[in-house]
Amino acid sequence: MMGAISVELFTHGYSLRTMPDDSVSQRKEWLSRAFLIAVTATAGYSTEFVLNDRYGTDAVVREGGVTVDFQLKATASPVLTADALNFDLDVPTYNKLRDPIRSAPGYLLVVIVPTSPDDWLSHSDHELVLRHCGYWKDLTGAPETANLAKVRVRMPLENILNVSNMYSIMESARERLS
Repeated sequence: MMGAISVELFTHGYSLRTMPDDSVSQRKEWLSRAFLIAVTATAGYSTEFVLNDRYGTDAVVREGGVTVDFQLKATASPVLTADALNFDLDVPTYNKLRDPIRSAPGYLLVVIVPTSPDDWLSHSDHELVLRHCGYWKDLTGAPETANLAKVRVRMPLENILNVSNMYSIMESARERLS
């Protein structure tokens, strides 16, 4: 019989073990992190989480000296059209990600989750399934906005974050350095 394995992740002063059950917002944040880790680990990249996201960055994906910054969001109420996910991002974060003189490109990643947290994940001895998916948008150099509170970011549905697209994101970051 196998023994129990306990894993604790610490960041922002809390762990998964001590996270309040009623904090759906915080649970969405953790699921968006798990989603990014699953994709980047499969692609062979490391992911570092930022303790203070005052620069609009929650996570940094790294391949050697090449880095890409990600702002992570999750929603159970996506605004979908036939070809895009529209997400209302707060203007201060938008401005930090769009800054054209960033040392690393600034990406927004929005993970769509089912309404009920009980449906976010399923597993068996054969698979682990995270529901649903994440979409990305490079906001580096995006246009200024006159909005004061929120700006609607259009994320094409072809920008699903998967291993293939992660390779392309990192290749684009490498080319940016040339």
